[in-house]
Amino acid sequence: MNRKKVYSAIFAMSLCLCGSMFVACDDDDNNTGGGDVLTAGAVVGEYPDAVMTAGEADTTVTVTVGADSVSIADFPVDGIVAAVVPAEQLSEALASVGSVPFSASYKGNVVGNKVAMTVSADSLLFNTTADGQEHTVKVGFTQPASGEYSGADSTLTMKVEAATVIFDGDTLTDFAPIEYELKPAHKAVVAHN
Repeated sequence: MNRKKVYSAIFAMSLCLCGSMFVACDDDDNNTGGGDVLTAGAVVGEYPDAVMTAGEADTTVTVTVGADSVSIADFPVDGIVAAVVPAEQLSEALASVGSVPFSASYKGNVVGNKVAMTVSADSLLFNTTADGQEHTVKVGFTQPASGEYSGADSTLTMKVEAATVIFDGDTLTDFAPIEYELKPAHKAVVAHN
């Protein structure tokens, strides 16, 4: 009789132990690997050798994301220049355009294992020379644009649309919007000393 009580007690404790293991493991489903919980700050960093597509053209850029801003030092504007300058003046116009910086503010919200970004792009302003004359070009983007950071593979994607162009002070009514898509770009790994 005594043995029967001991075995019953051991069996009951085993059931409790097994049940607590299932409950303890439940919290692991909310983590993003390595035990770290994803935060909106995970998107911050540099994304070198990122590929940005506009139409059929791919351009390699470096994207830098701060706590509330996104920047690209040399935004690809070839398609915009081609849309505003006659074909016979295109080579001169493209050669005259220097680096065109892109900047935008953003807000990030964690949704599952991703950071969803609402992006507000600033206007681009640059000069180009065609037929020996300098022209001012101002490009406006559709607001808001979107971006996304994946916690699973530390990649950033983003889409912005050049929607309006003002050429030498005149708004071009026949400008066809150009969508720029940042393909999944991997964040640079920072070496720790």
